[in-house]
Amino acid sequence: MGTKEMRAVYCETLMDLAKEDQRIMVVEADLMRASGTMGFQDVYPDRAIDVGVAEA
Repeated sequence: MGTKEMRAVYCETLMDLAKEDQRIMVVEADLMRASGTMGFQDVYPDRAIDVGVAEA
């Protein structure tokens, strides 16, 4: 039995949902690599928004 990283499952789930519903988007704060959503951005570039980081 293999296990998957949480971020891989997260991205796969988002992609499955996005196939069925065009309203699904990803909004990240410069964390697409860390959260595993780069694949989502590759498939749905117009539905993936990186707002960057704002530090005080």
